[in-house]
Amino acid sequence: MKRQELFEKLNEIAIENGFETSWDIDTISPIDALSYKWPVICKWMSDGVHDNKVELPNRNLTGMELWKYADELYKLNNDVDHRFIEEFTMKGDTIEVGFGS
Repeated sequence: MKRQELFEKLNEIAIENGFETSWDIDTISPIDALSYKWPVICKWMSDGVHDNKVELPNRNLTGMELWKYADELYKLNNDVDHRFIEEFTMKGDTIEVGFGS
């Protein structure tokens, strides 16, 4: 999928789901990741910068579900300059999402 097509597809998915965030297509292969079940189970999602956390269900999540929780976190943080999901990192019982601009 070409870069512009990928960007448009992600934008379409974001609109359909009411998301304000998008994936950074330079750092994550999002279309592959959306249906893939990630092999980790964590209790929380945070960004390691703000004090907010989002509670996660006790099961493996798909990339689409991670996007949903990252979007919730983004809205809690109210950091409109950093709306692109760049990475997910494991930190104990927390998935830390890296947001960028």
